[in-house]
Amino acid sequence: MKQHQEIFGKMLYEGFGISQERGENIYIETAGKPLDEQFQIVLQQSGIRGENITRLVDEFWSRVKTIRFSPFKDVPLAIRALHNAGYSLFVTSGSTNAIVEAKLSHAGITDCFQLVLGSGYSATSDKKGADHFRKIQKQLKLETDAFRQSTMFVGDGKHDMQLAKEEGFVGVLRTGKRATMDIEADFYINDLTDLINRLKRENSHTDIFMRIAELRHT
Repeated sequence: MKQHQEIFGKMLYEGFGISQERGENIYIETAGKPLDEQFQIVLQQSGIRGENITRLVDEFWSRVKTIRFSPFKDVPLAIRALHNAGYSLFVTSGSTNAIVEAKLSHAGITDCFQLVLGSGYSATSDKKGADHFRKIQKQLKLETDAFRQSTMFVGDGKHDMQLAKEEGFVGVLRTGKRATMDIEADFYINDLTDLINRLKRENSHTDIFMRIAELRHT
């Protein structure tokens, strides 16, 4: 995230004279939204109209491809543990398919996921959000209510938790060391190890989903 943030800020400074600090702050504030929307937000706030957003998106991912990916230390072991415990795992990301697949491959966890869904940026391509959720629901062959009650959405930003709330999922915010007082979630974890420990305390991996979902909807 830090590397993406720096690239975003640098592009806005180089192309439009927007301070890198401001660009980076807006990137974090809008984390989880599709990249084209993030660019549109900062440009509109700066009074810049008519810019070719597709060009910016393409340039951003071109720069990201030069980064050496390094997963958080807790991620590979935790994902493998969830997979081995029988959970159905999915990736929905605002990054392109190529970037997501490269990151999972580098972490050695590609085989743990039933679907890996990155975002495209043409008029006909899918993006993170409702389109991805419908694909996941279809893969699981679940009716909408069952899908909502049995799904936990783990994210690291305000937009992720908004998506979880809109869909009726249990929202889990991975905070790391960041302050998150302004982000509402069903519960908070420092890293994925915390999620593993919480699930281990439950009798089955549907109980926690059902209980939180029922509390929220009453």
